[in-house]
Amino acid sequence: MLCFAVTALLLTPENAALTADQFKLEERDLPGISIFSQRKRRRTAGSAHKLNEKTLLRQSHDDIHRVLGQVPGVYIREEEGYGLRPNIGLRGASSDRSAKVTLMEDGILIAPAPYSAPAAYYFPISSRLVGLEVYKGPAAIQFGPQTIGGAINMLSRQVPETKPSLLLRSANGNYGYAKAHFAAGGTRGRLGALIDAVHVRADGYHQIDGADGPGTGGPTGFSKNEILVRGLWRNAPRRSATQRIGVKLGYADEVSNASYVGLTRSDFDQNPYRRYLASQNDRMGWTRLQGVLEHSMRWNNGRMRNALYQNRFHRSWGKVAGLRGGPSIGALIRSNSFSGTNGIWMALLKGEEDSVDDSMAILLGTNTRSYLSSGFQNTIEHKVRDHRLNLGLRVHHDTIDRHHTSEGYLVQSKTLVRDGRETEDTTKNHAWTRALSVHALDEWRFAKRWFFSYGSRLEVLQGALTNKLTQTRGENEQFVALPGAGLFYQYNKALGFLAGVHRGFSPVAPGQAPEVDPEESINLEAGLRFREPGKEFELIGFSNAYSNMLGQCTQSKGCPNDLLDAQFNGGAVDVYGAEAAGKLSGSWQRLRWEIKGAYTYTGSAFRTAFASASSLFGEVEAGDAVPYVPVHQAKVGLRLRVKPITLDVSGLYFGAMRDSAGQGDIDPVTGIPAHQLLDATVRWRYNKQISLRVGGRNLLDAAYLASVRPYGARAGSPRQLLIGLDLGSQ
Repeated sequence: MLCFAVTALLLTPENAALTADQFKLEERDLPGISIFSQRKRRRTAGSAHKLNEKTLLRQSHDDIHRVLGQVPGVYIREEEGYGLRPNIGLRGASSDRSAKVTLMEDGILIAPAPYSAPAAYYFPISSRLVGLEVYKGPAAIQFGPQTIGGAINMLSRQVPETKPSLLLRSANGNYGYAKAHFAAGGTRGRLGALIDAVHVRADGYHQIDGADGPGTGGPTGFSKNEILVRGLWRNAPRRSATQRIGVKLGYADEVSNASYVGLTRSDFDQNPYRRYLASQNDRMGWTRLQGVLEHSMRWNNGRMRNALYQNRFHRSWGKVAGLRGGPSIGALIRSNSFSGTNGIWMALLKGEEDSVDDSMAILLGTNTRSYLSSGFQNTIEHKVRDHRLNLGLRVHHDTIDRHHTSEGYLVQSKTLVRDGRETEDTTKNHAWTRALSVHALDEWRFAKRWFFSYGSRLEVLQGALTNKLTQTRGENEQFVALPGAGLFYQYNKALGFLAGVHRGFSPVAPGQAPEVDPEESINLEAGLRFREPGKEFELIGFSNAYSNMLGQCTQSKGCPNDLLDAQFNGGAVDVYGAEAAGKLSGSWQRLRWEIKGAYTYTGSAFRTAFASASSLFGEVEAGDAVPYVPVHQAKVGLRLRVKPITLDVSGLYFGAMRDSAGQGDIDPVTGIPAHQLLDATVRWRYNKQISLRVGGRNLLDAAYLASVRPYGARAGSPRQLLIGLDLGSQ
């Protein structure tokens, strides 16, 4: 390929000399963790956004949905109100379980099985992060395997190398919310260490029907822990090169009383935080172990990072999955027709009627899954004259073992009682994927003001799935080249223009039917970027032309058990839109102020008609819009600071969304109505080490509908009031 040939030529010894002022590497980027610096972002031929630690601390969100709401082009769908299992989409890519986004922490893939089963059942606690980077457009081709929407890289705390640091943060709020965060570390001589630990819990705001009325049916909260330990060795400072060897070990766990069961629209209108009695035994538990051994080196005109990693994740989620002898729960609740037998089954879900016998049982499905993700990756960034080269190699292997069971429970006197039937195995399989990924990018600066980025990503995949119930096996192989190019022109010191094109790709999971094709698209974008003291603005238009949108049946979408994890071709789709972001800042006497805003417009249309087994798409006609993609989404933030007090206020607007593909006006009964949220935090800073903060989420206490998947209407989080204390380095 052309980019590999160019790379080989430019890395020859006679081209190795470089003056200090040509394409400088910034010292803060030395560990090779951050994908891009703020300086590099301004000239990136693609959409790139970085949230630093100060930005993340402004309102100290634990819910990653709230954090990402300030980045244009990002779509979110809430589930349980705390962001435990995020649903994130980029530029029209499906948000379900964030499976169509490449998720990384410190540049390492973090999904439990990024190729075999990329659904993000694990996500780091936002409070532990010190930065967050979002890449969209041609700049995202260096990351994979999901390249259609883009990539999100989360930055964890590094070992302090200048002076020791100690951090203590705590917070408490209504609904039994509590958080404790401890971090300490430092470096002495050539050795350094860090420990970073976070605990978050809440009693939950849902009310489960029980024998003694609403709220007596059981707990609805969660408890979550994360511990990160780092070790560091660095060589003595040298002019020629500096090196570091690091070890990163992590443990995380969660227990949450989470359910997929929602409400009928009439019950939602009466009490949006109610949960039916049938969900009283729903419970998720998981544990995660991670280990990374990394080596980084920096020389005068480049840097390199090597990482050997392994992540282990085990989860068991027992939740209501069906009605023995009855209709689909999702279809029943969404039907809004409860006469005859439908009325009997609804009464059973609510616990208003007892089961006559075991033919009228609530089926509790327990999905037990074990994941392993491991590999090695190498990245090199090297500058030769007017070229900045980025080379990458990753060898990856991941597996998933699924064991799903079903057991029946009878409703008796508003209590669930185990029936006499044996537990049934509904799914038992093992899937694996081996992947070789290579990328090469060259950013060429010419005529002083022009930056031309071009390169390609290569994915070579081999996978298989063994069904242990039917004793069948399916294999697949995929080989794809993903080229991309972008152009950035610096018109003057403040204004620049950009344009780019790249090929998007999402792989087929192991064991799918032979007729299932990968998800592919041609993605275009163009826009401008303006920056001068006190003023920043970015406007980018984009178009993602899918030749095939890949759909997948999951329980979170309400699919039946016999179709779970099956993928299907969604045909050609056009997704298009515009993203805008801006910031104004200034001061007046002692007052410092800042206004930030972000807006996203998105349109979409299927170009072909087809019939889908997934109720999310159903019977699709040409011209139908893609579900769960809002046409309009916006956030406005205001910051006022008069030392020692800082006020941060943000308003979010989420436009109406479709629950299934369709055209015309969105039906408020079957769709998701638009809603607005208001958050605020007041921080009083006593000194550099001590500060007190008081804040609130959804201050107007809007009872909004977040989703109707998989089984009925589900509410977003109600008003939450918080008070916190921060001690130590800030």
